[in-house]
Amino acid sequence: MNKLNNLSFLEKIKKRENRSLKVEEVYTNTELAEKTIEYLKKQTYLEFSKIDILLSNNFDNKSPFGNVLIDKHKEIIGFLGTMFSKRVDSNNNYVLCNLHTWIVNESHRLNSYLLLIPVVDRNSVITTFTPLKTLIGLYHKFGFEKLDMKYRVVLLFHLLGFLKYGRFKIIEDQALVEKYIKKEQLKIYQDHKHLSCLKFIIMDLKDSSNNIFVIALKKRKSFFDVIDLLYVSDNKQFKKYWLSLCLQIGLKFKVFFCGQNFLDDDDCSIPNKILFSKDLIKEICVKNLPSGHKFDTLYSEFVY
Repeated sequence: MNKLNNLSFLEKIKKRENRSLKVEEVYTNTELAEKTIEYLKKQTYLEFSKIDILLSNNFDNKSPFGNVLIDKHKEIIGFLGTMFSKRVDSNNNYVLCNLHTWIVNESHRLNSYLLLIPVVDRNSVITTFTPLKTLIGLYHKFGFEKLDMKYRVVLLFHLLGFLKYGRFKIIEDQALVEKYIKKEQLKIYQDHKHLSCLKFIIMDLKDSSNNIFVIALKKRKSFFDVIDLLYVSDNKQFKKYWLSLCLQIGLKFKVFFCGQNFLDDDDCSIPNKILFSKDLIKEICVKNLPSGHKFDTLYSEFVY
């Protein structure tokens, strides 16, 4: 859909907005924030403890953590979670908004689109990694592009890993991570420093300048534990030395499998076409994604 058609569509739906309903942005430490929390707690089909984690951490405190739909009685009847962050990618600064938790009372679901208008009007980069299939068509009308996000999972224990074991050292100590991390990765580290996700440096013992910064999350999936790579500072190096790293990662974090979400194979740190690996595909929606964007799942619900 071209820009002209996008503009035409937005103009049309704004003209037919339900005047008895309004959308307000929700900021932390406000009366509206308290009312929003109470609304979400009452949603029986939501596990509020998981949603609360997302709401309690705002990467940009000057931005709203969500939009609410309010009826003529001043009651909240809908919510769309917004996770704003400031990113630096290929020397370009931009604002990223990741969307999550879109819910509207059944009686007003035809007006769900109203919650999306203020986000689109900001002209920021927008991503949603867990869109409901029923909403993908609506995202498309708002100018979002539908992409296939792949998830590669692989067994970490490989015979050659034992032969190549010992070249690298995994450093988790906060003081050492801050010492060895490169300047361009410092903001990412600081933004995620207080979160429970893993943050570590992979140090090359043969070349101390050849360090890789990683943010990952250890998760339980079905019957096994897996470490998901959320961010890898140098995908090419990580992939190049995979056989030296896979066993060490498995032993260090007591997991048998490693996974990563990616769009293009260049964005993935795990080699393709290796034994005991599998790629899964799911649809995501993005808008205003910068050219040359290095894809990762930071600053989203995936870091929890």
